Amino acid sequence: MEDSASENSLRREIARLRKQQKQQERVYDQQCHLLKSVNDKYEQSLKELENANERLQQLATERAETLQALELTNKKLQLEIEQHLATQSELKKARDLAEEANEEKSAFLAAMSHEIRTPLHVALGMLGIVLEEDLPAEVQRKLRIAHDASSHLQGVIGDILDFSKIESGMLQLEETSFSFKEMARLIVQCLEPRAAEKGVELSTEVAETLSGYQRGDPYRVRQILFNLVDNAIKFTESGFVKLSAHLEPCGTATGTDMYAIEVQDSGAGIAPDKLQTIFERFIQLDQTQARRQSGSGLGLSICANLAEMMGGTIRVSSQEGKGSLFSVHLPFVPCPGTGDTNSFIPEPGASESLRILLVEDHPLSAEVATHYLRNHGHSIIHAPNGDDALVALGHSCFDFVLMDVEMPTKSGIEVIREIRNGSAASTVPIFAMTAHTVPEIHNQCEQAGADGVMTKPVDFGVLNTKMHKAIIQNKASRR
Repeated sequence: MEDSASENSLRREIARLRKQQKQQERVYDQQCHLLKSVNDKYEQSLKELENANERLQQLATERAETLQALELTNKKLQLEIEQHLATQSELKKARDLAEEANEEKSAFLAAMSHEIRTPLHVALGMLGIVLEEDLPAEVQRKLRIAHDASSHLQGVIGDILDFSKIESGMLQLEETSFSFKEMARLIVQCLEPRAAEKGVELSTEVAETLSGYQRGDPYRVRQILFNLVDNAIKFTESGFVKLSAHLEPCGTATGTDMYAIEVQDSGAGIAPDKLQTIFERFIQLDQTQARRQSGSGLGLSICANLAEMMGGTIRVSSQEGKGSLFSVHLPFVPCPGTGDTNSFIPEPGASESLRILLVEDHPLSAEVATHYLRNHGHSIIHAPNGDDALVALGHSCFDFVLMDVEMPTKSGIEVIREIRNGSAASTVPIFAMTAHTVPEIHNQCEQAGADGVMTKPVDFGVLNTKMHKAIIQNKASRR
């Protein structure tokens, strides 16, 4: 019995131990599984940390590379800025030098205009005086050649100075009223003798719609027309030259109509390869004609530039052996009243004798002016400087004063200003005479009180007409 009880007790103990062992095995398995899970998560976290570290290192490398690239870009940009600033500085220096050179060129042109025109004025004047004398025919012929050559030189010099002023931006257009139809008539009248010498028929046809007055720069308009008609006569051996014009309404609200002007000839014509360059500077039609017909090669270029400055155009069509057609379109504004037609070519009349004070420091210029003015029936008193002129005006009465601008000690502009500021002769008409062609000098003369400005070489026929006109206007303004 006792053995059986012990055996049962042992069995129960063994069963308990086995159960306890199984429980411990389950706990162990659970702990192993948990440990494995924790270990897996740790390894995963460690791997993620390694990946994050690698990514961080990659980002750090990229950032370093970016910073390096940014630094290089910044240095390059800084270099470009420095180069840009240096370029700007060089450009400013170049601009300043160009402006300085342009000012020097302007001053040179003004000086050359004066220095060339003054002796040319004397040369033409003296030749004209000698030609009036009764001399042998051969001497007259030689003097006429010298006079014509001097006149041609005057035209060439004028072209060169005008072109230089256009290139440097110094040439300024004026605006006044004038009669286009009368201008065309006077141009044809002036050039008709030359055309007749060659047996060329010169005519003009201006539409009645252009009979009124227009506003513009009459001197420059005449320069264009005169050059075109003169060229047409020059290169036409026989046949005709015709100046015509009509109105082309603009069709806008500006009120500016286009004047269609044509100069047609039956001359030699222009080669097709020359048509594209005909308005460029220093262009001659061809060498054969260039040898026969002298010129600066600037005339048509000046015409094209003047037309463009006026807001117009100039075109040419031509056929060799059949002639040429130059077409000019210029905008003008119609205006009431009368214009300054007589400023182009002298008209007969104006014969009243005047007592004139001539203020001129250049003895030969004074001699030329005195001769021509006396030939027009005027009485001349000569003052060699501004102070003598003021003394003369204080002691005598004059109908007119002709004042040279460029004089030593006291300029003509200063003298005009003193006359106008309260002297006894403050209302006497005054014309300034100058070899300068720059508008600033002319404007200074007018601002000082001059009634007009004559450019040397002076056309004394034009001067005579203008003086009488100025006297009439002066008397009318004092009524």
